[in-house]
Amino acid sequence: MRLSVKLLLFLFFITFLNYSSMAEIRFLGKDTLDLRGTFRFLEGSSYFDTNGDDVLELLMEGQEGEDDPLTSVFTINKYTLDIKADYYLTDKLILSGQVPFSLITYKEEKDSLLPYQDINTSDTVWVRERFPGYDASLFQADFYQLGAKYVFYQRRAYAAVAADFRLPGSFSNYERDTSNKELEYGSTTELLIGLIIGARFGESYVESSFSYNKRSGDFSDQMQINIEGAFSAEKGTQLRFRTLFIMNNDPLKDAIPMDPRKPTFSEEMLMLGATLRLAISGNFYTDIGYQKVLYGKNTWNVGEFVLTAGFLLK
Repeated sequence: MRLSVKLLLFLFFITFLNYSSMAEIRFLGKDTLDLRGTFRFLEGSSYFDTNGDDVLELLMEGQEGEDDPLTSVFTINKYTLDIKADYYLTDKLILSGQVPFSLITYKEEKDSLLPYQDINTSDTVWVRERFPGYDASLFQADFYQLGAKYVFYQRRAYAAVAADFRLPGSFSNYERDTSNKELEYGSTTELLIGLIIGARFGESYVESSFSYNKRSGDFSDQMQINIEGAFSAEKGTQLRFRTLFIMNNDPLKDAIPMDPRKPTFSEEMLMLGATLRLAISGNFYTDIGYQKVLYGKNTWNVGEFVLTAGFLLK
């Protein structure tokens, strides 16, 4: 076996437990434009704290140290339209752009103690009941991204380097303000640099990627690892599986604690997902999928439904 093939296999296995926005390379040919729109729906009502425990309730202000404290519960819904384009400038160089627009709704229900009179003893009994509390929504561009991939080895196995540059949707880096309790989901400037290793078997493939995400401000740097595979038993149909792992670069014991009303500054997570791809015609395709966070620290415990429509222009 030639040295280059041995090196690719080695790199493939060290990156095998892998997330990044950088997968997948499709080898569509020079001057091809892959334009797609993705609708995502995310819903969550709990999050993982820095110890990995699932948090379902928030302690209300002034209830610290109480034996039976008042709490509130929360629900977040996020509706995202993600527009992305890949342009194959050459057979080896792929340029990309991406802009996701999101509508985020957030609601809390809070505990209150209400007095009731016992009809038998005439004593006052305090009963805990839950009422609507904080309620907010916002619409925003999550980020603006420009990226490139360069394939430096291509046989049945292939390898590429990739880079993505992201600007926050507001064009200014989000800065943490502990005095502001309103709903905010700002972002920061990011630079992702990574390596993609894969192999194709007809319409089936296995691909892994490893990337480092350099983030500015209060946001910690991340290592993003992704592995995905697609299996095709019939032409034009693929069943795809993905494993996502995000590792925080800084110790989570020093992280800014999760606040459901704010962006996550430091997190770790393991997510699994599955997608069915259908080729409607020679140039049109659609993806239907679902992904779920199985475990995490300082991150949302959520599931996400994904629907994509894509079109190829040559």
